[in-house]
Amino acid sequence: MNEYAEQYSFIIITDNKEPAKLQRLINSIEAQNFPTVEIIVVRDEKHEGKLGALRNAGCEQAQYYRMIVMDDDMILHRDFYPGLQKFYSQNMGARVFSCRILNPDNTRYWDWKAYADGKNWLLDYGETSDEVSMTGGLCIFDKGVFKDVQWDGTRGFNQEEDVDFSNRLKSHGYQIMFNPWSTITHDANYTQVGIGVIKT
Repeated sequence: MNEYAEQYSFIIITDNKEPAKLQRLINSIEAQNFPTVEIIVVRDEKHEGKLGALRNAGCEQAQYYRMIVMDDDMILHRDFYPGLQKFYSQNMGARVFSCRILNPDNTRYWDWKAYADGKNWLLDYGETSDEVSMTGGLCIFDKGVFKDVQWDGTRGFNQEEDVDFSNRLKSHGYQIMFNPWSTITHDANYTQVGIGVIKT
């Protein structure tokens, strides 16, 4: 296994509105027993809700090769780190990917999805699509990827910053992959309906 796979920088963006959720996420990271890890919290104090600028700012601070960019309302399951190890061992060339993201009711959030013509839809695990698109709530990649591709720092909430970032990745030749062995819960009021996800 690549030595860098054991060194992780977690970049968490937060609006400071729910500190208890942020602390739960931090606790779940610390419970993973990563050999080498840092946690960078980027607070939305000067970026005026510009999600791309927040994520870029956090990634620029990261000292380790592997970076995991997350919203503050996520919780890592116990299988997260073991799942990363398994994924890397079977996909040595993986550069950018997502993993399983569940809603609180154990249905799927936008973990492996496609986007076209203004609409998202869930893909089956193992399915591929030219329209694959990552959710902004979780992105896992390395420093080389970030050197090539950054988020649009002018985009804010509900301005498809994640779609734009995914399209930038693909235009640079990166294959967006999916890790089915690591799980996260998105601790927010959403549920899956068919191939979509709605707010409850």
